[in-house]
Amino acid sequence: MLTFVFRRVLVAVPAALVLALLLFLALASAPPPPGLEGEALARRFLGLPLVLNFDPEDRPKLVASTVERLHGEEGEPRARDVELLLRIGAAGLENLVEALEREPQAQRVRLSRELAPLAFRMEVEDVRDLDVPQKADRFWHRVLDDRGPDLRGAMVRRLLRRHLADRREALYARQLRMADTAALVPIFEALDAASPESRAELETLAIAAVRRAGAKVSDGASLRVFWSVHRAEFVEYDALERVVARVTETRFGRWAGLAVTQRFGLSWRDGRPVLDDLLARAPISLRRTLLALAIALALGLPLGALAAARRRAPLDVVTLLGAALAQALPAFALVVAARALLPASLDGGLLLAVSVGVVSGAPLARATRAAFLDVAKQPFVTTARALGVRPFALHVRHIGRVAIVPLVAQIAVLVPMVFSAGLVGEAMLGLSGLGRATIDAVLARDLPWLMALTLLLGAAVAALLVLADLIVAALDPRVRRSLAIAHFDD
Repeated sequence: MLTFVFRRVLVAVPAALVLALLLFLALASAPPPPGLEGEALARRFLGLPLVLNFDPEDRPKLVASTVERLHGEEGEPRARDVELLLRIGAAGLENLVEALEREPQAQRVRLSRELAPLAFRMEVEDVRDLDVPQKADRFWHRVLDDRGPDLRGAMVRRLLRRHLADRREALYARQLRMADTAALVPIFEALDAASPESRAELETLAIAAVRRAGAKVSDGASLRVFWSVHRAEFVEYDALERVVARVTETRFGRWAGLAVTQRFGLSWRDGRPVLDDLLARAPISLRRTLLALAIALALGLPLGALAAARRRAPLDVVTLLGAALAQALPAFALVVAARALLPASLDGGLLLAVSVGVVSGAPLARATRAAFLDVAKQPFVTTARALGVRPFALHVRHIGRVAIVPLVAQIAVLVPMVFSAGLVGEAMLGLSGLGRATIDAVLARDLPWLMALTLLLGAAVAALLVLADLIVAALDPRVRRSLAIAHFDD
């Protein structure tokens, strides 16, 4: 039995990966909501290829292409590119100086002045040189000659160690502040192995650095989201990293990285952690689902069995007609009718669960009736009747025991249907739970939230189907023998 479960898990893992990829492609193909700009668009990775990036851009490429693009830009496009260079900051100073060498003098002077906020962030002296064209032309060359050694990774790592060892020494903190964004890569490298106390200090340093660079970051979670979006702007790939970046520097790769390392990341709608939001809302919807499922089982199984036992009798006809009518009505319509007829003090969530249970019990009743009638034709039932087995014992102990086996699979399929009907009802009636949030996520194209919900539900359904197979094996000796034979053959 354990081998069977292990096999199913091995099959489910690649199936989940394929499902995730197909679902991502379907969701990512939808256009973003209108009105998004700036960081909201950057967080959706719209500038990256979907699943494969043949030419991933790192810091040197980004700085060089941006400076080259600025040569013919004006207005808002130029302002965006200057903002990008300011965000990269001191981390790309060496690449900036190299790119400026290839530009005409007038362009070098103009861009040097536009990057004056970086000079103030780095506490560069003689910033007034930017007002003199002859000095502004070589301003950033002189800054690189003066500060270049202090911006290298080895020096910043040494400063970090000294600062963490003696935080009362203001000199180290000031030197890290003057290093600007050149400190980000060493900080994030140190975060992976940091103690809780050091982690808090490192996050504080990183948040301060990215805030000075113009990013809106408030805590550790948003800092990590910022890094997942903008990391390529601060690093230089080696040969192996460039190969890996062909997969990771894609929209799917970025989402997968957040899903694995950051608990599905932050919602694109409200910035809340996706998994925390789901775990807060899911218990409400799950309670309604369990109640609705209990009602469906309490109605569907007995009514289907009684209808089969009284075939073509009034009870059978009424059951079939009632099941057809219940299947034709949406659950939220029953809730609306119940609210109109019953006292307004009744809980809407309870009414929804009862309505979904009634509607879901209808197909279960029909399936139960069909299963009982099919088993009733078997020779062992005829033999039991001939031996004088009483009707109640015949239906419960003999027919029911065999008929329940195919019904287990029907019930396993019914669970996600009940859950989905509950979500629709919650959305239509404005009840708390996952329903309204799911509709909002669809309207906002909130890909992280929708991907997390779908994958978690897929994993739950897969586990439910495995459980159904195990229950069938426990009930049916023939299934147990087939599993044992398959294990023996292996």
